[in-house]
Amino acid sequence: MKEVLVNRSLSFESGEKICRFKISLSRERLLLLALLASIGGFLFCMSEVVLSIFGKSVCTSSACYVVDEFSVLPRSTLAAFAAIYFGIIFFLVRAFLKGDRLVVPFLTVTASVALAGEMVLLSRQAWDYHLHCPFCVTVGIFILLTAVPVLLRFLRISVILAVIAVSWAFALTPLSITPLSEASVQRIYRGNPAEKYILIYSDNCPHCHHIIEFCEKLENIDLYLCPKEKALAFMRSLDIKGVPVMIVDRNGEKEIMIGENLILSYLKKTEEKEENPILMVPQTPSNLEKFLVPGGICTEDKKCD
Repeated sequence: MKEVLVNRSLSFESGEKICRFKISLSRERLLLLALLASIGGFLFCMSEVVLSIFGKSVCTSSACYVVDEFSVLPRSTLAAFAAIYFGIIFFLVRAFLKGDRLVVPFLTVTASVALAGEMVLLSRQAWDYHLHCPFCVTVGIFILLTAVPVLLRFLRISVILAVIAVSWAFALTPLSITPLSEASVQRIYRGNPAEKYILIYSDNCPHCHHIIEFCEKLENIDLYLCPKEKALAFMRSLDIKGVPVMIVDRNGEKEIMIGENLILSYLKKTEEKEENPILMVPQTPSNLEKFLVPGGICTEDKKCD
């Protein structure tokens, strides 16, 4: 009986050791994945740095150039920082695999900072710019393949959850800067219009609905309807605090009008000009003052006037 118990105890201990060995082996594979990804990321980023010296780039997509315009640092500098990160991860992981346990805090902190920073950049592109830079996405994939295995290996799940929370915060509070015509939810097009209009409106603004109803009766009209929520960046950059706002696109020349009275007066005058082009007086600033009357605006801090 004692021999049976001893055998069971030995088999249990040997099974436990095998299980621990398998877990340890799977964790080491995570670090090997991070090691290989750091090499790929380093080579990819360094190729961008080298090409930038000759005035070229890995990414030739228009999205890359648009994202680059919004960045304080040029793409080559960001690529150099990313290459430095991949180099640091490579040497830290390599040192740990050789038995140096003192590098663990530096390894996890480096991976956490890089993962958080890259998720912020990608979240801003996705929710604010509505663009996907192929270069940034590729770098992001390499960072995920280096940071996530490291954090999983050392059980830093809370860091990964925090990064996901940051990305989710961007999704809930976007500040869209897409072209207003692309952000529009409806287009009214009839006849042969000489101008294109973009109307920024709000559903609870009666002045906006008056303008939309008037435009629906016009024979020649090209009107984009853009909700205020999708034009906040545009409005706040110009210190516009109320709706309706209409942008007139006249062969590349842009004109902004605010308020129902001003917009309707302009549309009515334009309609009269189309019906009687010979009788119309040229629209000089002195003539415009007669019918461009301010008013008819809904703002956040007061009721519609």
